[in-house]
Amino acid sequence: MSNADDRSTARQALIVIGLVIATLVGLAMVWETRRVLIWVVVAAFFAVALNPLVDRVQRRIVRRRAAATLLVFLAAFVALAAY
Repeated sequence: MSNADDRSTARQALIVIGLVIATLVGLAMVWETRRVLIWVVVAAFFAVALNPLVDRVQRRIVRRRAAATLLVFLAAFVALAAY
C-alpha cells in the first residue's frame, strides 16, 4: 500500500467519526429542546389551520390582518376553553 492510500483511508475514517459525532450532538440537541419543538409544531399547525378563516374574516368583517387574526384567535380560544 502506498502512503497516499493510508492518508485517504485515515481521512475517510475521520470523516465517518465526525459525522457520527455530529449526528449524536444533533440528536442530543433535539432531545433537550423537545418541549420547545413540540410547541413550535403545535403553533405552526394552528397557524396553517386557521389561515383560511383569517383570510375570510379579513375580506368580510375587518380589513386589517392583525384585527382579523385577533378575532379568529379569540374565537378559537373561547371555543377551546368552552370544550
